[in-house]
Amino acid sequence: MINDPDLSTLIKLLLVVRTDPFVQSLNDPTLSATIFAPTNKGITASANELKKATSFDPTSLASNPDEILRIIKNHVVVGQAYSGNQLKNGVVLTSALGNKLRVETGYLYGTYIKGEKNRVKVDLANNLVGRSYVQKVEGIIIPK
Repeated sequence: MINDPDLSTLIKLLLVVRTDPFVQSLNDPTLSATIFAPTNKGITASANELKKATSFDPTSLASNPDEILRIIKNHVVVGQAYSGNQLKNGVVLTSALGNKLRVETGYLYGTYIKGEKNRVKVDLANNLVGRSYVQKVEGIIIPK
């Protein structure tokens, strides 16, 4: 995941909070999780919506580390490694932040994750990293 240029903004955000135990656990090769990784384009596309909802601007790396951590936790489902084939319509996941993430399919084209405040499209890349799946998403799942 770190060498993917499409995730460079996410990596920069992770580096801001790299000393947090939760973020450090993401490097554990035995971790079983589903990580919805916002692409650079997705972060840029969600910036205004996120700013309105949380007063946090993800394009400014000098922003609040606590808010960065909340956003990252809202994109991780610990204990469940879902491949794209397992992301079926109606499946409800719980993020590490405790928010419900509902899988929705059948909209025009593709699979979406509906969070508490918005919905983002999933790029079913099925990137297996250790025992976890990293699925790229075209936006930030805004936490409540």
